[in-house]
Amino acid sequence: MRKRLGLHRLSRAFGQLGRGITRLVLATCASFACLTSAQPTSAPPRVPLIYCTDLFHPHDDPDDHFDLATIFAIPEFDIRCVILDQGDQQLKRPGKVAVAQLNQITGRSVPAVPGLGAKLRSPTDAALDQPEQFQQGVATILCVLRTSTPPVMIATVGSVRDVVAAFNREPSLFYEKVGKVMAFIGEASKEDFREHNVELDPSAYIGLMRSGLPVYWVPCFDGGLWQNGGHASFWQARHSEVLSNAAPQLVQYFIYALEKRTADPLRFLALPANPVSRADLMAGRRNLWCTAIFASLAGRELAREGVHFVSKPRPLNRPEDRTLRNELFAFEEVDLRITDGAVVKYGADPEARKVLRFVVRDRANYARGMTEATAGLLASLRATTPGAETNVVRVAPTAATQSNAPPALTPLQINSVLCISNRVFAKNGADTNRTRILFAEQKWTKESTNPTIRNRNCWLHGAKGFTAISPWNEHAVYFSPGTPVSPRHVLMASHNRTGPTNRFEFVTADNQIVRRNMIAQTNCPALWDLTIGLLDDDLPPSIGFLRVLPPGWRDLLPTPPATSPLAPPLDLDKHRLREYLLPIVGFNHWKHAFVADLVNMNVFVDRNVWFPDWFGRAGGGDSGHPLCLLVNDELILFTHYTSVTGGLPYSDRIADINASMEGLSRAHGAPVYRLTMAEELMRLKSR
Repeated sequence: MRKRLGLHRLSRAFGQLGRGITRLVLATCASFACLTSAQPTSAPPRVPLIYCTDLFHPHDDPDDHFDLATIFAIPEFDIRCVILDQGDQQLKRPGKVAVAQLNQITGRSVPAVPGLGAKLRSPTDAALDQPEQFQQGVATILCVLRTSTPPVMIATVGSVRDVVAAFNREPSLFYEKVGKVMAFIGEASKEDFREHNVELDPSAYIGLMRSGLPVYWVPCFDGGLWQNGGHASFWQARHSEVLSNAAPQLVQYFIYALEKRTADPLRFLALPANPVSRADLMAGRRNLWCTAIFASLAGRELAREGVHFVSKPRPLNRPEDRTLRNELFAFEEVDLRITDGAVVKYGADPEARKVLRFVVRDRANYARGMTEATAGLLASLRATTPGAETNVVRVAPTAATQSNAPPALTPLQINSVLCISNRVFAKNGADTNRTRILFAEQKWTKESTNPTIRNRNCWLHGAKGFTAISPWNEHAVYFSPGTPVSPRHVLMASHNRTGPTNRFEFVTADNQIVRRNMIAQTNCPALWDLTIGLLDDDLPPSIGFLRVLPPGWRDLLPTPPATSPLAPPLDLDKHRLREYLLPIVGFNHWKHAFVADLVNMNVFVDRNVWFPDWFGRAGGGDSGHPLCLLVNDELILFTHYTSVTGGLPYSDRIADINASMEGLSRAHGAPVYRLTMAEELMRLKSR
């Protein structure tokens, strides 16, 4: 319970619709990838949001699941990322499960990354000495700020640790780019009571209150545990009221969370609700602090309509009130300082800062009104078809678009297109018949006892090299896979790798588990984001490994367009665009196999022209998952995801990778293996 006593390269690739395929704008900021969905030019501007949450699965307090669903339900929010508080605990109880479920329901691709694992040592600590695997949250925050033009809103419902560490690294960036920081933390009046979020990281709380940022402070309690004297947000609601009109998939989302289920979280959403589980859900009560308050960050109003309270967009001709005043609550400016013991003191003082503090304006109707407004927002959260808008290419008709001539394709394109077409023919790309996911069952948590079983209905089942996709590893569960490129060596993304004592699990075609420990690893100097791991024993032929493209494979590609280094001409319809695009198979950390389009060494991130129904893209946690060509019905490794547009082709650094593999093997007395190249592909050039 959050308020209980005692809870990459980071780059943005902007894909714009309405003028056809435009160039990608890449900004290398850190070691993780964040992604913003394209918006139609006619849509009103959306509010960029960084959301930080102490969300876990299995949960501490499922109010965090209500908060996250409400964030997804507010249409004005452009959710740039979700930072998952307490990264060390996220390894055991990943909050990414809930984020993935809401992405599935809404058709979004909101990235979620783990935050710092340890408390800040002081209010000015930048946490640079914490382990690399827990640096993604801070790096993501900084990159979102660097690459955003509108002011970014930050909402935080946990320890505020990652926000403060990021601020301590680049305070001027925060002062320039942050619009508001809405922090749900602390106690409004009782000095001898320390609220749970403060207890999580007192130094971070002190750092936020001393930062001078535009802090909109929402105390969790006012007067002690479970008390609200008028300057806290705490209230209680019945599930039957908050979820009175929730969609079936959203009901399943809450059942999965409250019952701490361990089955496939995405598949569970499509199942009909168990009547007993649904009744238990609706009979429950919930302590709440946030939900409808988030909407004020997006400029929405909370007002009475008839006898009920609703959250609705602010009229365009009405300027925003700095105090976010509505019928139920507002924010009032106060002078406060915070002691080294994390105690708030009000009044004028040389060390005081001005902070906007939450105040309840209508105490008699506050709980009812907040419940009704939350219910209305959650009722609007309905299932959509993923990518329905972004897979469409709209261009004005030109002479080129009127041509009926078939596109001029290379033999490599034809081979790849036919291989994929044969496999997806008569299958449903929306995954309703489980055609995308590689495994029918697998472990999603370390505590899970689920067997790992291959999904024979997956569109890639049986393709050569398919068994090289690992479903699980001991340290990061279903993240950070190692992709075998020899019987002894696996490749990983450096910024998302696991430790040198990690155990990987691979699955044969007949569902036998093959376990191998990684005994050592080394970074490849020639590729900034490539780590090579050495296994303790050879993989058997029943698992195999992926071959790589030969160095001269660019000669097999479509001719690069002259108009742009990254994109084809803008006046081409989808048939003509195909001349420049090569379909490529990608994998994500949910073990889905999808199809993207490759052009000039970059993967398009917002659409697919060849196979739009099978489109997919990288999101938070996908770093280190392979991108492959499917040629002659074999997966040939191209690179791994190190950013939303892919990574550097390994074919350009074969000698360097071989040298690193050999050095690692010799240092540990292991057999020497080198990359195996698919040399026969070069014969496609002359066909």
